Amino acid sequence: MTDTSIAAPQTVADLLARIEESWSTFLASLDDLNEEQLLEPGAVGEWSLKELHGHIAFWDDLGRENAALALSGRPRQFDDFEALNQADHEARRSRSLAEERAAMHQAHAALVADLEERAELGAAAIDSAIAGSTYEHYDEHTADVRAWRNRRQI
Repeated sequence: MTDTSIAAPQTVADLLARIEESWSTFLASLDDLNEEQLLEPGAVGEWSLKELHGHIAFWDDLGRENAALALSGRPRQFDDFEALNQADHEARRSRSLAEERAAMHQAHAALVADLEERAELGAAAIDSAIAGSTYEHYDEHTADVRAWRNRRQI
């Protein structure tokens, strides 16, 4: 028997539902944390949760680009995720928590809006192009936030 909760999305509307479920769970992992906690280094590797906000924004923006490239038949391949992460991290270093939080929510809203415009399309190409920067990525970092909370007994 196939577990339908992990079945590949058939339409972009299905993909959006999966993205939003993971997004909501990710946001819930950040609920009730105060500014001091969000700025504390070492929550995700060396990064604070503020820096994680920027990281999520960066990858949601890349997800938008990757969806467009996949639909044009030119899916992007990444050779070095870490180099991309480090370059973006350096570019965002001076940004405030408020700026990074806003960037994260704006990038996600733009991604969702782009996908909603394509809601009737098949999802296979888009899903393979953006799963790693959207729902799989949120799930990965939800686990990181929960582990940090457990270590901190929050």
